[in-house]
Amino acid sequence: MLVNFRNDNNSEEKKQNDGMDNLFEKQFLEQRKIIISEAINQRVAEKVIKTLFLFDSLDSEKPITVIINSPGGEVFSGFAIYDIMKLIKSPIITLVTGFAASMGSIIMLGAKKGRRYVTPNSKVLIHQPLIGGIFEGRATEIEIQAKEIQETKERIIKIYEQETQQDKEKIAKDIEMDYWMTAEEAIAYGLVDKIVNSMEEVK
Repeated sequence: MLVNFRNDNNSEEKKQNDGMDNLFEKQFLEQRKIIISEAINQRVAEKVIKTLFLFDSLDSEKPITVIINSPGGEVFSGFAIYDIMKLIKSPIITLVTGFAASMGSIIMLGAKKGRRYVTPNSKVLIHQPLIGGIFEGRATEIEIQAKEIQETKERIIKIYEQETQQDKEKIAKDIEMDYWMTAEEAIAYGLVDKIVNSMEEVK
């Protein structure tokens, strides 16, 4: 049974929430901060990429801070964000708070070494691409799909290898299953550089 209670204050609350959202958005624009706090998909990628280009066009010498608390998501949407972070001139800083899982950890690596930060209780997850559903179609089509998945896996391994300096074989073994790391373990792995306790340390 679903019981609905009327609330005459809903419209007023919505106005207040919209006002707060606008205030936060204005502050983030002024501070050149981008927050990724949801699953990564085409919509999120488009919004993040547009904001990256906007900040870069306004001042390509000032850093852009990307704050990540994400379970990951669509591989190619994540690759798109990562590639643009590398493409623009503005220095990129990444800060993980909560967790950076799967493609979230790839986006985390969009900052150069020395500019990747993590809060004390955050975690990082790396793993191989996840496959949804069941393969259907002609044998040739299934072979093409399998090849694409393998190539995507190799691309992910290459990014981790380039950004962490870990051995390729070790990374391939580690991502066979979910590989969770604490902040300290992520530093030891080479994924992030420093645990921070205040925003003043993020620079």
